[in-house]
Amino acid sequence: RATALAITALLIYGVNSFFFKIAALHEVSVPAYTVTTSLTFGALSIAAHFSPWKSVRIQPNRIVVRYGLLSGLIIGAAFNFMIWSLRLGGEASVVIPIFQLSFVLTAALGVIRLNEPMTLRKGIGFALAIGAIIVLAI
Repeated sequence: RATALAITALLIYGVNSFFFKIAALHEVSVPAYTVTTSLTFGALSIAAHFSPWKSVRIQPNRIVVRYGLLSGLIIGAAFNFMIWSLRLGGEASVVIPIFQLSFVLTAALGVIRLNEPMTLRKGIGFALAIGAIIVLAI
């Protein structure tokens, strides 16, 4: 079930990333685009609060506020850099995959900071992902 949800998120986010390139081709204001997407994301999150699933309801606490604010700052900066790279003529077929390979850093931090197990399979996957970044960047 978790894998199916992750694949669904991948498909949805893939379409969303394509929209980034379309917006960049139209030379949109990067801050205006980021604010618009953030407001939409916020509205959807508030709507989810009224869903029948209790686990998606808004339940603020210190952890939610601390990491939510940090995540907002970080993802805002990341989106701005990514959209600017597209506006500067970066190809979506290069910029977006490099941007989305951020999972390598996330996985490495999980191993280092959360003591998640590092397996040979994960190591090979990380190496291939880093190789993909290098090949795409050349």
